Amino acid sequence: MYNRTARTALQGLGRLSRSTPTGSAWTGRCFSTTPLYGVPVLFRETGNENLDKILSEIQEKIILPARLPPKKRSVVFDPNKRSYLEQNPIVIEVEGLEHNFTTIDKHHGIPKTGTIFFAALDEMETARDWRNLATMLAGFKSANIKLGARFHGKIARIATRKGFANILIECANEADKTGFYIRNKELLNHILTDITTKVTAAGGDWEQIQKLVRSADTLLDILQRPSHREDVRNVRDRLSYSLTARGQILLARSALVKAKHEAGEPVAKEIDLLLEDVKAFISLWEPLLEQQVADIPEFAELLPRTGKTSKKAPPRLAPTPYVVSLARNVKGIRAAHHTAKQHPEFKSIDEKLDSVLLPVANAIESHVAGFISTLPKRSNELAEVYKAVVGNEPKNAS
Repeated sequence: MYNRTARTALQGLGRLSRSTPTGSAWTGRCFSTTPLYGVPVLFRETGNENLDKILSEIQEKIILPARLPPKKRSVVFDPNKRSYLEQNPIVIEVEGLEHNFTTIDKHHGIPKTGTIFFAALDEMETARDWRNLATMLAGFKSANIKLGARFHGKIARIATRKGFANILIECANEADKTGFYIRNKELLNHILTDITTKVTAAGGDWEQIQKLVRSADTLLDILQRPSHREDVRNVRDRLSYSLTARGQILLARSALVKAKHEAGEPVAKEIDLLLEDVKAFISLWEPLLEQQVADIPEFAELLPRTGKTSKKAPPRLAPTPYVVSLARNVKGIRAAHHTAKQHPEFKSIDEKLDSVLLPVANAIESHVAGFISTLPKRSNELAEVYKAVVGNEPKNAS
């Protein structure tokens, strides 16, 4: 842990004490105070004593040892060389702070990855807390600890439940450092659902909605990068063309047009972007109109399943997130249809607004109704979840 010396205090530098003080006052001194550029190596202090303690342990036992040359690292991780290490200190400087290593028992002294990682996430509540996620991901990556798709999915579920999808987008934007790649539809849906939840909660605050739409646009841009692309044969199978993602994008974009229009703000740019999104949505869905929604590969992939599934199978959504995602699709499609009918810029595709958009919304709603009926013990609960988003309970197609 870190103690500041008088000589370096004004420069924001620190030096580690040979002894290890205890208590919350000590915890605060182990964190970097250098400006945040990119992904920092060291954690930022949060003010949450429990979280800072967990982050300190990750930093001392996982992140910092990974920065040592192999020979020095082996000394640190060898309890038999404790005396040698005391007589021959191993010190590194990171982001202006010096760390003096003590012996770490490689068999019993290193915390289990999942246990300590999710213990940290459970403690994260504020934006200040969540800013440390990128550092934590990058630290595990630097230690050659691989976190798989299902691990990332759990991170996304916790982050979006607490309202911090924006942090996930920032981590994905620095994926070469964090290892956080968005390569499956479950992860993508969790992020977009958090964004559209906030869009709805923003009411008519167009400035807030605009920030959220920019986050969604950033997410789509990230998905276009080769490093984030799935290994698929058909271009339309890429995540950037995800049907369930595109429906939620329509919700966010339509809400922005409505909010700015009602506030008397110019909407020409937003109308053009919504028109592009509606055209893309129609082109993706038109070839699928004759299919049952449950038979469309993307929906079959995301559809919740009971019982054990193969670890190689793509991660699925749980029932409630599945219903919420599709409800936001239905709401987004209908909102886009309503907005398009009010603006002459959509005249060239007016016929398809009725022949594609509305049938798709109705088909998805019917699919949700059918899905809910397969879960009789939760049917009322899930119907209310859908109604809270769309305004009505899901109806089967007549």
